[in-house]
Amino acid sequence: KIKVIPNGLDDEFFLEKSSKFQRMNRFMFFSQIIPIKNLESVFYAISVLKHKDSYDMYLDIYGYGPKSYIYELKTLVNKLDISENILFKGAISRDKRVAIYDEYTYFILPSLSENFAIVVLEALSRGCKVFVSTQTPWGEYEHDNLTLLDPDESSVYSALKSELLSDQHPKQAKSEHKLSLNEFNWDEISAQFNKLYLLDK
Repeated sequence: KIKVIPNGLDDEFFLEKSSKFQRMNRFMFFSQIIPIKNLESVFYAISVLKHKDSYDMYLDIYGYGPKSYIYELKTLVNKLDISENILFKGAISRDKRVAIYDEYTYFILPSLSENFAIVVLEALSRGCKVFVSTQTPWGEYEHDNLTLLDPDESSVYSALKSELLSDQHPKQAKSEHKLSLNEFNWDEISAQFNKLYLLDK
């Protein structure tokens, strides 16, 4: 019999959010900056929103990756004439993660493949509206702030347009498993390990 025990979140992600700061109406991406993360699909969506729909969507990119690939992405940003809409912000130190999530309304991860993507859980725990690729395990969960999108350019554009320009918000992830963030508290996970260990003895 196989028992799956998830990754956990540090206690700081469960702290009460500060009411002093208003969230920016911007998207954030936080992960490794490599081709499988599929940032190009978001760039094309931002371009169509800007040049066809006359709507400016803003994206801040956090993370690190090969300089050559980041240069390619910046070249594409300039080619699509969206350099005013996208900022490359660099890596985030661990002690700054919670504060940065708390600054944003939206989080997006359009990956072509992911094993778990702990950043999705981190963003949800801090109250962000999360848009995540169907090519991740997050389709197994349901959460009010979780929206799945196919990682092709037209689907990313349609989901973002529905959220930003329409009263008809994109369909949220539906699953028999209603996501409870407390499942990912380390105390809860430790209890699962202890229970599993006792069963095996």
